[in-house]
Amino acid sequence: MSYYNGMNAEEISRLPHDNRTGDTITAVVLCMFFATLAVGLRLYTRHFILRGVWYDDYFALAGMVGMLSNGIVQCIHTGYGLGAHVYDIHDEETLVQFFKLLYVMTITYNTSLMLIKFSLFLQYYRLIQEVPHYRIFYLATMAVVGGWLIAQEFTLIFPCSPIQDYWSFRPGRKCLDSNLIGWMNAVGNIVTDLIILALPIPVVAALNLKKGRKWAVLGIFALGFFTCIVSICRMVFFAKISNDLSYDLVPVAAWGEAESASGLICSALISLGPLIRRFSRYFNPVKKTTNTPPKYSQKYFGATNPFSRHTTNRDRTNISRKPFDGSETELNRIDLERSRKPDGQDDGRSIRSTKSAESITNLKLNLETGIKTIISSGNRDSTHSQSLAMAPNGIVVKQVWSVRNREPDEEDD
Repeated sequence: MSYYNGMNAEEISRLPHDNRTGDTITAVVLCMFFATLAVGLRLYTRHFILRGVWYDDYFALAGMVGMLSNGIVQCIHTGYGLGAHVYDIHDEETLVQFFKLLYVMTITYNTSLMLIKFSLFLQYYRLIQEVPHYRIFYLATMAVVGGWLIAQEFTLIFPCSPIQDYWSFRPGRKCLDSNLIGWMNAVGNIVTDLIILALPIPVVAALNLKKGRKWAVLGIFALGFFTCIVSICRMVFFAKISNDLSYDLVPVAAWGEAESASGLICSALISLGPLIRRFSRYFNPVKKTTNTPPKYSQKYFGATNPFSRHTTNRDRTNISRKPFDGSETELNRIDLERSRKPDGQDDGRSIRSTKSAESITNLKLNLETGIKTIISSGNRDSTHSQSLAMAPNGIVVKQVWSVRNREPDEEDD
């Protein structure tokens, strides 16, 4: 701030006076919207589809609250100088409020990231907890990284002694080097992100999955590395901060909000598989087709048909145990006598029904059409079995079209 002390109004008027308030609010609102949507879909999937919400989901919810809090603080912060040039903040009270909100913003930013990383830790632990030796290594790594995150949190909460010195300008105040704390925070976040995201890769690579599916799973986990890229972008803008803190802080704060949002979105994508599969069924319905006309299939091959695919195993067992003796059944009880050959060539092992209860409409060609259902049993030397495929239980059912000449004096039944 002292860089601008002693400058007169004419010198200040020649400096730029643009404002980044609109950019800050736009970036924050977009991050908040997409992250909240992702977490909402994750909780819906876990509760309503998988019927199980675990600790990682609760930490994700807490991380979302921290992310929303950080975004709200940033939007309020724009009313106290965030996005404006520091030489445009003429009121000392406004400057004090600026540093108070900056203190709160750093804590909400770090707290949200800490909760999101714990959520990722627990989410990956839930997936690899069945691997005993690697589980111990994972828990040890989680303890080390968790200790670092908590220590970082305490450093940001107590940067000065007393804390009020953070936003006061009294001489001789006792505070830690804010530049050093910022670099430790930025580098520490990148390192912990890499550690958390790299931990489950050896377990996933060792899974007994098809090559394509294994790469798909690894790709889902690799989405988390996008958070590392966002952290690097934030660190780049942090390195460009000058004495014009209120103006240069805008991209750092926006990328910090994007870092929390990307962590929530990437962790939610890992859990959305069941939800995507459920909704894909509505857009890709499986249509079943049949070659049997509907009016005949419902009557002769419905639920009462012992050879229907809807027949239970118990019914099929009972049918297979009963020998076929040529008696009437549901399939051949109609026009049974008309279907027998007059010369007595039936051997008792086959029954033919040449006409259905309702004949298909005559085509005015003096022909009568219908459906012929052939049921045959016996050995493969049987006359009727030679042209039909023999079923394992010795019973063959075949449905064919039948056409016969219509006698001139024959009436419709």
